[in-house]
Amino acid sequence: MYKGEYKNSKKYGSWDIYYQKQYGNYKNEQIGGGSFDDENLKNGKWIELNKKFSFYNEITFSGEYKHGQKIGAWEIYCCYKENLKDGQWIEKNNQFLMACQVINQGEYLKGKKVGRWDILFRNNSKSLFQLIGGGSYDEKNMKTGIWIQLNDQFHNNFIIHKGEYKNNLKIGRWIIQKIFSNKIIGYGCYDEQQLKQGQWIELSDFYNNCHQITYNGDYLNGKKVGIWDVMNNQDEKKQIITYQRNFRNNILAKSHIQGSNDKYKSISIKMLLLQITIQLNKIWIIKKEQNNSIIQQNLILIMILKKINQFFKIRRKEIQIFLNQYTCLKFQ
Repeated sequence: MYKGEYKNSKKYGSWDIYYQKQYGNYKNEQIGGGSFDDENLKNGKWIELNKKFSFYNEITFSGEYKHGQKIGAWEIYCCYKENLKDGQWIEKNNQFLMACQVINQGEYLKGKKVGRWDILFRNNSKSLFQLIGGGSYDEKNMKTGIWIQLNDQFHNNFIIHKGEYKNNLKIGRWIIQKIFSNKIIGYGCYDEQQLKQGQWIELSDFYNNCHQITYNGDYLNGKKVGIWDVMNNQDEKKQIITYQRNFRNNILAKSHIQGSNDKYKSISIKMLLLQITIQLNKIWIIKKEQNNSIIQQNLILIMILKKINQFFKIRRKEIQIFLNQYTCLKFQ
C-alpha cells in the first residue's frame, strides 16, 4: 500500500510504502518510501520494493534520487523465510581475500539458486568490481548453459575455466585461460557423463606465475592413457624440462632437457627415474614453502637432471649420494 499526497493529479511530497505482515500481528508496516518534487520527480533518499516483492521475496533497494535519476551507491536488502535465503543476494566467494575480492551476485528462491549468477572481482576496496564470470541455474538449481568459473587457486593465478553445463554436468570442450591476457593455457573435452575424453592440457595444482607446470596427454573414459608430458612453461620457449610418463604400464618412459639450441638429450631410466621424479616434485614444493626464488628452484632441478643425464648408468647408491648433496632427501 502506498500513502501520500497528490497535487494537480501528480504525486507530491512524501510518500510511504506499507506492507501487511503475513505473520505475527498482521499489521501494516512501513517498509519504504521517499519524496516527489513539484515536477513529480523522485528526489532524495528512497527505499523501493522489488517488482516481485512478496512474502517469499521481501527485497528492497535503498539509495538516492536526483531529479528522477538514481545516483550513487544503492544497497539491496532481503530477509530469510523459514531460514531459507530468498531474493537477490550478494555473497563473498570462497576465494575472497583483501587483495583478491571476489563476490557472487544472483537470486535465491526458497534457499536455492535460480537464474543468472555473476562472479565479480576487484583488487581492493578502492577499485570497482568487474564482471569476470558466472552462469545460469535452472528451476531445479542445476547449472545449465555456458559458464565461466574460477580456478581453485584463482587468488594466486587469476585463471578461469570456460565451458558448458547440461543437467549440472560439464560437457563438450572446456578451455582454461588467463583472465587478463585471455591467453588459453589448457583445454579438453567432456562426454555426456562428464568423463574426460581425448587430448587434454591440464594445470598443476600449484600453477601460478612462478610455477607454470602443465600436463599434456590423452584421456579415455575419464582415465589417463599413453604418454603424458609434464612441461614447465616458465619462459616463452616452453618445455625447459619435460618428463614423459607412460600410463599404460604406469612407469616413466623417458625424460629430456631442451636447451637453447632446441635439441634434446634423452634419458632412459624406468622405475628408478620415476622415484627421482617424485623426489623432484617434493623438492619443488619444499623450496617454494621456504620462499626460494623460482630461479633457484629451476637451477636445482636442471643441475639434478643434467647430472642424471650425464651418469644415467650409475648405481642407485651413487644417485642417492648426489641427491643428498643438493636436497637432503632420501628415497622412500
